Amino acid sequence: MNLLERVLTLLRINIDAFLEKAPDPQSSLRQLQLDMRNQLVQVKTQVATAIAAAHQLQRRAREKQEEAATWLQKAEQALRQGNEEAARSALLQYNEVSRLALRYEQQRQAQEQLAHTMRDALQQLEARLRELEATSELLEMQQRQERIQQRIFDEQQRRRQDIEQRRERLQSHLVGGQHQHLQAKEEQQRSDAGDRPPTTETLSPSLSALRQASQSPRADAGLADLEQQLQALKTHKQSQRVPSLKMKGPQRPEAPPQPGEEGEEQEQTASASGRTQASARRAASRATTRTTEALDKATLADLPLLLETLQAHHRHPDEPSE
Repeated sequence: MNLLERVLTLLRINIDAFLEKAPDPQSSLRQLQLDMRNQLVQVKTQVATAIAAAHQLQRRAREKQEEAATWLQKAEQALRQGNEEAARSALLQYNEVSRLALRYEQQRQAQEQLAHTMRDALQQLEARLRELEATSELLEMQQRQERIQQRIFDEQQRRRQDIEQRRERLQSHLVGGQHQHLQAKEEQQRSDAGDRPPTTETLSPSLSALRQASQSPRADAGLADLEQQLQALKTHKQSQRVPSLKMKGPQRPEAPPQPGEEGEEQEQTASASGRTQASARRAASRATTRTTEALDKATLADLPLLLETLQAHHRHPDEPSE
C-alpha cells in the first residue's frame, strides 16, 4: 500500500463510529492522531518531492526542446548547402531529441498531477487532523468534567456523611443530656419526696381505689357472709352451753316443751337473730363510713394503719368499732 492509499484510508475513517467501537476512546483517538501526523509528514515530503521532480522534468524538457530546435536548424542549413546526408543525420537527431523532450514533458505533467493530488490529500489530512484535535480536546474536556463532577459528588457524599455523623453525635449528646437531666430531676423529686411526707393529694388514686373497694358490693357481700357465719357460730355455742348446764345441776327429768312455749322460743331466737344481723349491718356501715372519712383525712404516714384497720374489720366484722 503506497502513501496515497494509506492517506485515503485514514481520510475515510468515521471518527464517531471509531470512538464508539474503541474500548478506550481517548487512547484510540491519540493513536489515530499519531498515525495521521506521521502520514501528514510523509505527504508533505511527497508533495515537495513531486514538485521538485516536476520542476526538474520541466527544465530537461525545455533543454531537449532547445536541442531539437538546434538539430532542426542544422538540417535546414545542410539542405540549403545541398548536403542531403548531413540534413538526414540532423533530422534523425532532431526526432530523437524531440521524443525525449516529449517524454520529459509527460513525466513533468504526471509529477505535477501527483503533486496536486498529494497537495489536496495534505489539505484534507490537515483538516481531519484538526478535527481529531478538536474531538480529542472535547473528549478530554468531557472526561475532565466527568472527573470534576465525580470529585464534586464524592465531596458531597463525604460532607453528607460528615453531617450525618455530626447529627448522630449531636442527637446522642442531646439524648444523653436529656437522660441525665431526667435522672437529676427524678433524683431531685425523690430527695424532695424524702424531705417532706406526701399527703393524700399525691396518693388520691390509691385512696380512691381503697374507698371504692370498701364501698363495693363485694365488700357488703363479704360482710353478710361473715354475719351468717357469726350467727351460726353463736347458735352452735348456745347448743353446747345448754347440755353443760344440765350436767352441772341435779338431774331431773326434762319436761316436754309445751306447744306454746316451743313457738315462743323459736320466735325469740328469730327475733334475736334479726336484731343481731341488723346491728352487725349498722356496725359494718358505720365502720365503712369511718374508714372512708379516715381515708379522706389521712396522710401517707396514716395509710398503713388504715389498711390494717380495714383488713382487721374484714377479718373480724363482729367486733364493735371504737
